[in-house]
Amino acid sequence: MTYRSMMLFLVFNLLDWLITCNVILHGGIEVMPVARYVISTFGLNGLFLFKVLISIAVISILYKFKLYRILPYLNTIMAIVCIWGILIGLIIFYF
Repeated sequence: MTYRSMMLFLVFNLLDWLITCNVILHGGIEVMPVARYVISTFGLNGLFLFKVLISIAVISILYKFKLYRILPYLNTIMAIVCIWGILIGLIIFYF
């Protein structure tokens, strides 16, 4: 597992957090039940901590079990999630 892939995974998760904050502040809702609970209980700052801790946990598990080859696929999935969030944000902002 390269450090570049790990950092990219963290960056995608933080980008997802920023997109989620933007969508929520413009009237959108969080559709993931766990994240919705974290937001309702701890706010957007709690969601930030949640995203960081989950990202570190995923990277740690992949590292411990030597599942390095999975991380590029997870990065691809996170890129798609971020693109989807940006599109939803644009729809909410313009319509």
